Amino acid sequence: MNEIRNKCKEYRERIIEIVSDSHIGHLGGTLSLVEILTFIYWYCNKRTKGNVILSKGHAVLLQYIILKDLGIIDEDLSKYGFLESSLETHPLGGTQGIIVSSGSLGQGLSCGVGYALGLNYVGKKEYTYVILGDGELNEGQIWEALSSIIEYNLTNLITIIDINGYQLDSKTKEFYEINTLNRYFTNMGFYTEICDGHSLEELKDSYEKITSQSRTGIILAKTIKGKGISFMENNNNYHSGFTENYKEEIILAKKEVGCND
Repeated sequence: MNEIRNKCKEYRERIIEIVSDSHIGHLGGTLSLVEILTFIYWYCNKRTKGNVILSKGHAVLLQYIILKDLGIIDEDLSKYGFLESSLETHPLGGTQGIIVSSGSLGQGLSCGVGYALGLNYVGKKEYTYVILGDGELNEGQIWEALSSIIEYNLTNLITIIDINGYQLDSKTKEFYEINTLNRYFTNMGFYTEICDGHSLEELKDSYEKITSQSRTGIILAKTIKGKGISFMENNNNYHSGFTENYKEEIILAKKEVGCND
């Protein structure tokens, strides 16, 4: 896991560097996702070919960083989000390494259902990973998709929920507590795992338990919004970029993730 852990550190640095220069990107939810998405690409996909759908599309900068590191895209990431770049601020289907457009929250899991069904139909032994934000669970379409997963017993679809405790304008616990979610999903028929979404070891343990089951699984990954930057952690003021004090914040953030090492 040391290699993946080093990747996580490197990716946090790149997130801060890029957003510091461009002032484009959602810092809080992107930083909370680092270990989860890095683990999927560098552990899960190295063992069994997988297909990644980032439903919480506002965190796509991290996906671009990983895809470039893997040699799947070669665009200049410093231009991400600018008119001259092909890399938009939400995933665009047709971009190398991105199989569906997302970012209209609540739709990614339905796409995952269709993708997993299609793979079963043609007999391909591949996993589909759908990464949700906990705020997305307010969307009714998510629950319709969950019902379909159970109906078709899509054991080749793994849902990972980045539970960082916040959505755009409030705390998600005002709507769903993690234990309540766990009870809902279990009662629906899912095999569920609760883990620390910043622990690669716990993510690995949850993944291996889920893939050994004969029923579809959901990982409830507890994370910290803004993880890695002390003044951003659990601070919803950094849902998107830096605040009006960005000059001082950029200096502090770069120092905390080691950009000046």
